[in-house]
Amino acid sequence: MKKWKNNLWRILFIILFLLPNIAWLFYGTDTESSENRALADFPTLSLETYREYPRRFEDWLDDHLPFKESMVSSLNTMTYRLFKESEVDKVIPGKDGWLFYDGAVNDDGDTVGEYKRTVTVSQEELESIKENLVYLNESLDKKGIRLILMIPSNKEEIYSEYMPDFIKVMDGQSKCDILVDYLSKNAEIEVIYPKEKMLQYKEQYPLYYKTDTHWTLLGAYVAYGQLEDSLHEGIKELSYVSVKEISLKEAGCSSDLAKMLNMKSYGENEKGYALEQYPFADSSDGSRINKSAKYEERIAFVGDSFRTAMMPYIRGDYQYSYFIHRNKFSEAEFEEFAPDVVVLEFAERYIDEMANWKFYSDDE
Repeated sequence: MKKWKNNLWRILFIILFLLPNIAWLFYGTDTESSENRALADFPTLSLETYREYPRRFEDWLDDHLPFKESMVSSLNTMTYRLFKESEVDKVIPGKDGWLFYDGAVNDDGDTVGEYKRTVTVSQEELESIKENLVYLNESLDKKGIRLILMIPSNKEEIYSEYMPDFIKVMDGQSKCDILVDYLSKNAEIEVIYPKEKMLQYKEQYPLYYKTDTHWTLLGAYVAYGQLEDSLHEGIKELSYVSVKEISLKEAGCSSDLAKMLNMKSYGENEKGYALEQYPFADSSDGSRINKSAKYEERIAFVGDSFRTAMMPYIRGDYQYSYFIHRNKFSEAEFEEFAPDVVVLEFAERYIDEMANWKFYSDDE
């Protein structure tokens, strides 16, 4: 009997030992990752690489282990569902299923520090941002181009009631509030900062996604309304437009926070919304021509990932439009498009970049 038990344990050990190899044979390796980076390639062994080969092979093995994504997803889901905690430092579980982003973990803007009011802005920084924006405005004005600055708020500022209680907020203005107030008093810069309007509408409509860092199509419409108040006669308030329910995919939302947690199915439970008048069909950058649109101005929108939700409105109302990410800005394309109006957009967590951003290479 004892011998039989020993043999059984040996068999079980061999099966467990061989299981990863069997999984590789039938399942293959994981080729996708929820991490925002490229997976390690299988290393080549040679006389030049043999010293680095063990480390590189281990990196490849860590990235391509069969069922890795499924196991990580299961762990993250269990941790979140049972304890309302996150296995990923940059994702903060909030109340009622809301997720928030801690950009400081990735050096991607200190959203939490700004929310807590522990991160502020100095007089020197304010002056530096102002001087550069004034210079940008003057350089565009010389070419007959109108500049409008747009600043979408951090999600934490709009839906603060869903932030976890352990994150305490100090008294005082946010870093962005201080900047906008300073610019209004010290520079002739047109600024679209729809924070107050969003606080007004947030109970009626979802203006930011629960599982994503960005504003919704409805949130972008609030900002677009303020842009049109500046450029033309304005548009209908959000309360007076026809809203329809659509999928997150149709809304251009990737549920980036849920993906960071490797909880893709969690993000799929959220609903998207769009305006009947402005269907969302194209999220790629570049210039577009819409001869049936009502405005003839050539408008360029240079921004970050928040720019995408603005596309249906600007492309729907303007005959000539151009969108580009700030980090992929092309001076040649910009000059070729020859805009009449430029909307320069910085999400709140990126406002420090205003001090150094340029349109033209000769401005360096």
